[in-house]
Amino acid sequence: MTSLKNLLQSIESHQSMKGLVEVYEEMSATTMRNIREAILASRDYYHGLALLSSEVGADLSRLADIQTKRDALIFLASDEGMSGEIIDKVLGQFLLAIKSNANRDIFVAGKVGQDLIKSFAPNISFTPLRIEDLSQTLCSFHSVEIIFGQFESIARQEPKSRIISAGNITSTSKQWAGAEIAEQLKYLYEPSIQKISTVFGENIFSGVIEQTIKEGELAKNASRLMHLDQALTNIEGLLTKDQSKYHKLKKRVTSKKQNTQVVGYRSNKVKKYQRASL
Repeated sequence: MTSLKNLLQSIESHQSMKGLVEVYEEMSATTMRNIREAILASRDYYHGLALLSSEVGADLSRLADIQTKRDALIFLASDEGMSGEIIDKVLGQFLLAIKSNANRDIFVAGKVGQDLIKSFAPNISFTPLRIEDLSQTLCSFHSVEIIFGQFESIARQEPKSRIISAGNITSTSKQWAGAEIAEQLKYLYEPSIQKISTVFGENIFSGVIEQTIKEGELAKNASRLMHLDQALTNIEGLLTKDQSKYHKLKKRVTSKKQNTQVVGYRSNKVKKYQRASL
């Protein structure tokens, strides 16, 4: 049978956990407020850059040696836990993307994602990657597809796919000669194609990668906030339940003590009466 002491310990434990969750909620909310407006304001701009990068990268790839055309698929996860459901959703889309095209170099950015792959898809071979090293590592690839979580609202975060092309050119000087190559291109380039490639391969690529990472962080914080809110609701339910048990048990114990006192009082009264009769 649960004692008053055990119930008090349980109540104190729930109250401590409730306070901790509330602190984490405030931290997540503060983080979201700091990055939300900037991310949403620039989302359309960077989405347009990603599309342009993909188109121009496909165009520039006509000038590249076929042997150098390497594509990458990235699972953008997290280095920290408590991200709610969004990381699991992103994992699901990432696994589908692998099935649809297995001829790509597989990268997993973030310790949480790496642990998930090892646990749920141990047959998949991947290269672990630090989130902060994304741009530096991937800018040499012909095409990069990133699977990440995107913020839709506080209550809704969805897995998204973003394709970026670095557009790096590795062709020989001989391939630049002649009008035939230029006629194959979709766009006219001014300044030179080499300079255009450098801009797309470094500046734009890095900017879109950075925006994607920030969007992933925003989605993870929103998902974490919902997860913490649900945890807080559960803790409050347990706390209310234990407090109710405590008050009922305390009332029962108090009532039992009162009954014992009454019985003792009556017993003493009977004894006194019996002694007086003698």
